[in-house]
Amino acid sequence: MSESEDVRTRIIREAQKMFFSKGYSTVLMSEMARDLGISKKTMYRYFSSKEELLVAGIAYHRKQLDDEVEVILQDEHLLFPEKANQIYKVIGSRLISVSSAMLSDLKKNAPNALAQMLRENVSLSYNRFNKILAEGQRQGYIREDLNYNIACLAYIRSVETMFEPDFITHLPPEIQEVMPTKPADIFEGLLSIIMKGILK
Repeated sequence: MSESEDVRTRIIREAQKMFFSKGYSTVLMSEMARDLGISKKTMYRYFSSKEELLVAGIAYHRKQLDDEVEVILQDEHLLFPEKANQIYKVIGSRLISVSSAMLSDLKKNAPNALAQMLRENVSLSYNRFNKILAEGQRQGYIREDLNYNIACLAYIRSVETMFEPDFITHLPPEIQEVMPTKPADIFEGLLSIIMKGILK
């Protein structure tokens, strides 16, 4: 990695960490530059705006997730149930860093970046779940009568739900009282139902 690539990667890593922990609107480019020990001018040499840096940070977060999932899928020593369990633990751990407050912040202050993230998530989620289903079928764990398109649709919808920070507020009050509020907890519950429906 060249020095230029190293600086760019450091900026993206710091941006991803700060945006996900503090929110988008509260983070200043000058604050990030100070923490990295570089000038604000250097920041803008690599990224023309904070929103461009946000998009790069989200892409970095997503690539980390995809790389971890791929390592598990390629492990020939794991049976499908263990592979699926490990994969969804990884996805859940990544979702923990995506708070409802952050999503609300993006919806208000970076709607274009949020819309791009949601579009890309649909495609990537579909491809990821298809790989998981194919592995389960290869090992003989998936029901023969499973409608793959419907299963993928259910999975994608569960992922999309994580990125709709206001959806809980539209539910009846008695449901809101017992509904988990953390995206990772909701995803885990939905996924448990989906997996029980597709396995033999």
